Amino acid sequence: MKKILMGGLLAGLLLSSILHANDQIVSIRSSSVAVFAQAFKGFSDCLRKKNNTAPILDFLLSKKNIVEFNETINKIREIKPRVILAIGDSAAKHAKNNFPNIPIVYCMVVDPMKNNLPKSGITASVHPKDQINYIRTSFPLLRRIGIIYTADRNSMTIQELKKLSQTDKDLILKEVLSSQEVEKSLLELKKGGADCLLMLPNTKIYSIKRINDFIYYTLQLGFPIISFSPSTVKAGVLGSIYPDTRDNGCLASNYVNQILSGKTASGMSIQWPQKNDWGMNMRVAKRLKIQVNKESLKKAELVIK
Repeated sequence: MKKILMGGLLAGLLLSSILHANDQIVSIRSSSVAVFAQAFKGFSDCLRKKNNTAPILDFLLSKKNIVEFNETINKIREIKPRVILAIGDSAAKHAKNNFPNIPIVYCMVVDPMKNNLPKSGITASVHPKDQINYIRTSFPLLRRIGIIYTADRNSMTIQELKKLSQTDKDLILKEVLSSQEVEKSLLELKKGGADCLLMLPNTKIYSIKRINDFIYYTLQLGFPIISFSPSTVKAGVLGSIYPDTRDNGCLASNYVNQILSGKTASGMSIQWPQKNDWGMNMRVAKRLKIQVNKESLKKAELVIK
């Protein structure tokens, strides 16, 4: 009897170790930028705080070196993780295209709906209500907010903005087809009484190569921009609101735990960031003679003086 019990115990321990091995998590990032590293740190820290000891393997998955890219893809296929954490838009796209049978959790993804990603993730776009509240609280004289957008990007954000604009008549949405229409639309917003531009993360209309020229143009025009990243504050926009990257990663750990416990992405929903930071450029505020709320200034994570 003792031998049978001992054998059963050993079998149980062996089964437990096999299940634990199968709970392996792979994290992929398409870039080594600091914000992605911070998101990964937030993810792993929160996972451990929830007593999840599943091993995490972290990979850089960039197509800059196609040989290394393919080697990493094959390595992940050999590992056969229970779930993949994708950090950033490109990483999420690579995960979806290369591992269709492995559940994906993602964070720091600007536009999940554009790439038809599952619902098990956190968008990197701040909820429009939070963006609008940030603008009107931090810069009390900026009431009428202009937004330029394209129909094929920022789907979640645009849907929410359109809902809000039904009751908030100080939100002015203007659709364009390309970057060539942006300057004309900006002038139309200004003539129509808009006090500022809420810039959305959309490289189709705000080209990375031309962003500094565009910011300089708006300064010359005397038209303030509220943007979505600390780097744009340093480049010359008036202010910016953006997700806390560590918290974005932390939220993703909740999805991973749910998937490891047997749930599927079909029963989940994409989350907006819960914790946001903001930056302010006081040089721009002074140049454009814009009043800044002192309490908001104290709370800002980044201030350019």
